[in-house]
Amino acid sequence: MMQPDEELNRTKSRSRRLIYALSMRYLGIALVCCAAAGGAFRSRMYFVFSLCAAGGIFLAWGWFSYLAVTGLKVPGAGSLPKARPDVPYSLRQKKRRWQKPAFARTDADFEDDLTARTHVSEGEFDELQLRAVRIRARLLCSAALFALSLIIRY
Repeated sequence: MMQPDEELNRTKSRSRRLIYALSMRYLGIALVCCAAAGGAFRSRMYFVFSLCAAGGIFLAWGWFSYLAVTGLKVPGAGSLPKARPDVPYSLRQKKRRWQKPAFARTDADFEDDLTARTHVSEGEFDELQLRAVRIRARLLCSAALFALSLIIRY
């Protein structure tokens, strides 16, 4: 049986992995959009400016998400999602098809001994923990975009 400290460390480790996975997903989407904007104007400066703009958007998104969690009514944010019913763990995951295109695969599609230690699903967290993880991932992505724009600029 796990001790409370071990359970807390396990939860922290899994939340850090989910923060990393979400922030890399956000960062990938932002970099593709910024590269498209820089390519459309054919200038590296527009790429840098779009990196800063995307960083500002992710910073604002994380801030407004935080305000929504604290109870402040944000205009246009909509209502809070309904609580999920208790579903057994085996039924939480989507049914996986055996044949998927390569770009649609995740690390959960590759069954091996390390999948339990590397793959983290959003279904393992309750709603409040998931919101906190998403806020931190957006803020981390924002910081990475701002840092990348400074590195490219100078």
